[in-house]
Amino acid sequence: MNIVSPIKILDGNQYLVQNSSQNSDSETFSKVLDKELSAYSLEDIFNEAASQYGVDVNLLKAVAEAESGFDTNAVSSAGAQGIMQLMPQTAESYGVTDPFDPAQSIAGGAQMLSWLLDDYNGDVTLALAGYNAGAGAVEKYGGVPPYSETLAYISRINDILGGALESDSKTIADAKATDLSAANVSVPDLSFEGSGNGRVTKKEYVHSFADSPQDVLKQYKLNAEEESPLLSFDNYMYFMDTILDLLDQHVDETSEKEDSNHLDSPASVAYEMARRASELTAERIIQI
Repeated sequence: MNIVSPIKILDGNQYLVQNSSQNSDSETFSKVLDKELSAYSLEDIFNEAASQYGVDVNLLKAVAEAESGFDTNAVSSAGAQGIMQLMPQTAESYGVTDPFDPAQSIAGGAQMLSWLLDDYNGDVTLALAGYNAGAGAVEKYGGVPPYSETLAYISRINDILGGALESDSKTIADAKATDLSAANVSVPDLSFEGSGNGRVTKKEYVHSFADSPQDVLKQYKLNAEEESPLLSFDNYMYFMDTILDLLDQHVDETSEKEDSNHLDSPASVAYEMARRASELTAERIIQI
């Protein structure tokens, strides 16, 4: 039977000060969260979406430039919205709840392009035809549909990409991957509050795709700033810093044990740390 070794800490504040002096290079939970909530540039958002969905970042930028001129509030006469000009139904299918949030719009566009590229063996011209005219039109014509708007759209993006699409196939039968290694598309120097997972505003918060830990923390911080939750944001930060410090102490102690059979189970350790951190936080609230 595994027994959790008691963690002997008389005062949470005292422990945190002592621990931070011993690990001056480590980052506190508050510092990590501040990074997550700091301003992200448009370049950051494109890079994050490209990495997450496996789409060339210069292709993403080129589509945004051609679609909206990087205008995050753009609305077309047909009803397409945001920097990637997604139609409402398309945006919804990719989990976009705020089409004018650049992070959500770019992520939605990246998902769509990723799906189209997979369908056409990485052929960017065919993927762009599907993005502009719809995959149904590409299937109907067996390649790039003869629509003047679609042809002009592909030509425009080819220019943005420095002629990278010149050797692309125009038919599905001959589709092959496009080489974008020489492309280099710049974006405006714009910044947005929050991380690449979605813009965060004071009065209006929207979860992007999944409720990631960053999403939950952002929502908690916003609520704490505008309301009076049972546990204040400062006390929540104290709790998280304390539990992480307790974890560091446990790792240091167990690393010195030679017999791995004596290590506490992860579940037991986590329970004890959460219990102790909660006690310290409660003591701190009472003192306040």
